[in-house]
Amino acid sequence: MKYSDLIQFDSIESIVQLRSADNVETAAQLVSSYVISDQMAERLVEIVIPQLQFHEDKDNKGLMVVGNYGTGKSHLMSVLSAIAEYQDLAAKITDPSVAKAATAIAGQFKVIRTEIGATRMSLRNIICGLLEDELEKLGISFAFPEEDKITNHKTILEDMMATFAEHYPDQGLLLVIDELLDYLRSRNNQEVVLDLGFLREIGEICKDSRFRFVAGIQEAIFDSPRFQFVSESLKRVHARFEQLFIARDDIKFVVAERLLKKDIAQEAKIRAYLAPFGKFYSNLNERLDEFVRLFPVHPDYIETFEQVTAVEKREILKGLSRSMGQLLDKTIPEDYPGLIAYDSYWLELNRNKSNKADLNIGPIMKCSDVLVGRIEQAFTRPAYKPMALRIINALSLHRLTVGDIYAPMGATAKELRDALCLYQPGIEDLGGDPAEDLLSLVETVMREIHKTVSGQFISFNADNRQYYIDLKKTDDFDAIIDQRAEVLSDDEKNVAYHKGLIRLLECSDLPQSEYPNLWGFEAQWLERKTYRDGWLFFGTPNERSTAYPPKDFYLYFIQPFDTPRFKDEKQQDEVLLHLKHYDDEFVTILKRFAAASALSDTSSGQAKNTYQDKARDAHREMCVWLRTNAMTAYEVSHQGKRKSLGDWFKGHNLRAITGTDPNDRIDFREITRAAASVCLAPRFEELAPQYPSFSILVTEANRPGYARNALEAIASSMSRTTKQATAVLDALGLLDGDKLTPRSSIYAKHILTSLNAKPHGQVLNRAELLIERNQVDYMAPDSFRLEAEWVVVLLAALVYSGDAVLSITGNKLDASKLDELAKTEVDDLCHFKHIEAPKDWNVSGLQALFELLELPPGQVLEITQGKEDVIVKLQTQVSSHVNELVTVIAAIRERIPFWGSHLLSQAELDQYRDQMNGSKEFLEKLQSYNTAGKLKNFKFKAEDSVAQQGGLDRYQNLKGLVELVASLSERANYLQRAEAMLPVEHDWQVKVKEARTNLNHQLGSSEIRGNSNFRREAEK
Repeated sequence: MKYSDLIQFDSIESIVQLRSADNVETAAQLVSSYVISDQMAERLVEIVIPQLQFHEDKDNKGLMVVGNYGTGKSHLMSVLSAIAEYQDLAAKITDPSVAKAATAIAGQFKVIRTEIGATRMSLRNIICGLLEDELEKLGISFAFPEEDKITNHKTILEDMMATFAEHYPDQGLLLVIDELLDYLRSRNNQEVVLDLGFLREIGEICKDSRFRFVAGIQEAIFDSPRFQFVSESLKRVHARFEQLFIARDDIKFVVAERLLKKDIAQEAKIRAYLAPFGKFYSNLNERLDEFVRLFPVHPDYIETFEQVTAVEKREILKGLSRSMGQLLDKTIPEDYPGLIAYDSYWLELNRNKSNKADLNIGPIMKCSDVLVGRIEQAFTRPAYKPMALRIINALSLHRLTVGDIYAPMGATAKELRDALCLYQPGIEDLGGDPAEDLLSLVETVMREIHKTVSGQFISFNADNRQYYIDLKKTDDFDAIIDQRAEVLSDDEKNVAYHKGLIRLLECSDLPQSEYPNLWGFEAQWLERKTYRDGWLFFGTPNERSTAYPPKDFYLYFIQPFDTPRFKDEKQQDEVLLHLKHYDDEFVTILKRFAAASALSDTSSGQAKNTYQDKARDAHREMCVWLRTNAMTAYEVSHQGKRKSLGDWFKGHNLRAITGTDPNDRIDFREITRAAASVCLAPRFEELAPQYPSFSILVTEANRPGYARNALEAIASSMSRTTKQATAVLDALGLLDGDKLTPRSSIYAKHILTSLNAKPHGQVLNRAELLIERNQVDYMAPDSFRLEAEWVVVLLAALVYSGDAVLSITGNKLDASKLDELAKTEVDDLCHFKHIEAPKDWNVSGLQALFELLELPPGQVLEITQGKEDVIVKLQTQVSSHVNELVTVIAAIRERIPFWGSHLLSQAELDQYRDQMNGSKEFLEKLQSYNTAGKLKNFKFKAEDSVAQQGGLDRYQNLKGLVELVASLSERANYLQRAEAMLPVEHDWQVKVKEARTNLNHQLGSSEIRGNSNFRREAEK
């Protein structure tokens, strides 16, 4: 019995071209021949057709059909476009559910089909040019503006569809593009960013128009590591596209239902043929239906094929067609399962010798060839040689399925037995369990292979019992790097140069834009000891993306190899660094770095690690060369002046600029920063002629911290200050010696002038004080150009002086809340709401307070004039009263005990203590009013102070009582001792006893206790 007797073979030898569906007859054949699995039908009905239709309002998106070469991707796209264009073809769809759903799009579109080939055109120009040409064929004249004339394509596309609707009011326009991923892979990093931006606009236009877009790609670009550098752009594109995946089950269905179709009788014969072999394998019986449907292809063939990641997968259906074409006239073997397993795919790969140039598959081919050669020549068990060769082929292919061709991962003997259906005639005669006996034989063959090659090229992982091709000792990595270096393009060398600079300049700790060559960079303003923000760009000025906000300067590292043509506009804010004077040594180092880096990007496992080590070594050499030769190798251009880097530093102390100790090496990053600082000094002076000069170096990173130091110093009235705080306050003109004098600062005066210009009762909003320039807020950006942190320090000083009240979210900060202000996050303060003028002086309240404390009320006027010595007197008097109140309250706690009784009742104690505690708490609140600014916000009324008079009088009376009791207690004790010493009934004893009795009577008299002349009366 031959294979042809069991299979209704329908060969798939040709590759479907998308444009072939332009012909209606060919389109009809493509629709009728397309086999649809249940899973594919579900996706077509629920995802694809609803996205294409335009009769119901939906959030329509673009479509991406994802499938590897040869999986039917182009066929599927041809079918979809054919149905959309030709209404009658919906009836030819083989799946009834899809045919019914397809009526929603059948004949509803004018269709444009294309494949993108090898081109340097942008995606925008390809699509716009195609649309113009194809619309012309439809009788529609429409022209897109030039690429540099528009900022948004959505409006133009909407205009195009409006023009289309005038000619075809009832139809939509469907654009179908194949091989999009190959095109995107050919683009450089800068171009991909623009292409993805246009692709996003294409997806968005599908939502609000009758325009639809379908693209064919080989892998999901949203998950591809190739495009991770534009992850944010990909997210936006992803949001406007649906993906239709051609899955493994879809391929199996096509293989079973078209390529290897069988009738019931043929299936029965195959089942009878395979059933006896089921006892040798762990899952053949359980998967028998699947084996029958796919016969003679082993089901794991397709699954393994899908897992191959290290090489490009092409034409699985076509490949299987060729294999079956060679097998049809052959007789089905009776003594082993005649199945096509995944080891046969390795033979196909190995026959294509061009694969040896592929750095992923070539090393495996080299190892595999050696292994096969050794097995053919020296295998000591000839009977097992066919099995050994199949195992070698299988392990060679398996090496491409684990993602890392150097990882110690492979297949177990059991997996090889089942996935290849390995078999050895006579195994059934061993008498044991057939599956276990066969497994033992496979393990024996594996050991024999290992022995034959002397332990080379193939290894065993004892942890997981897997065998794998071992590539670690077969490659001359240096030779491979040298070979790769010889074929590097100038673009690759330029990319490596910039890649090396990214590491050399330590760009990893710089703020990075989404654009891969653009980094935030600071240059020192030498005269003012501060830094300005700019952009560091690897490329020419005309290549820099304008999508990012301008900054104070631009620093360009120009490509040294085949430098792109550009015009130097001689801008004051641009500094260009040209690597002009390099030698062969540098070129060799750079090429090795470029080659090793490129090989590392396309390798995995141990090879990747090795290439990374080689790249690091080359980069280290490159850094040494650049640091050593920087002064002569680089030419720096600024405003038309071009001279060597060393010449720019003449007359400057480079170590002083960079802050480098004499014994330390000046790193390349600081040299670069210093070059920018020297060139850009006039630029900075022009930008901010009245910017403060600091005595310490201020950077963007330490600016918030220094502002925090200054705020804490202000809150403590300069009693707690630091070097940094003093430097900041002095630079801002807020200090006179060690005293805060906000009104002497030109910057504070600017704020006060703006605030005083407001009508009474109105506030000065943040937006009126801080003006946005290049997405950064500055005060007076054309003169002071003060950052928000310094403005906050100025505002805190004005709050301190009582000249302003600062309003932030949920709080108003006046001079009484300086401590709270100092504890607030600087960023929160920077986002303040507004400032306002403080209230007028509370003269009546302050005068009443002075009267209460027995101070001249007229001195209140001196406080309003800023005389701080009066404030000191006030606080001294307040502290004195508080201390005395605390002492008296403590002294009466036990009701003033005397001679076995108490001078105060419990009710009197409670009354007097509450009265005095109220006065104490009032006075304690006054202790925070220790500056003129705080007293300007004095919140107590005159009657609040008057109400405390009783408490102060009471404490004065009780203070006298406590002192008297202490004195009388001493006298009473003396009399008691005297009485005890005198003879009984002695005249003096009687007189002493009468005196003591009289003393007790005096102390117990409530009238005397309440009398202000208590001391005088008691002493009588």
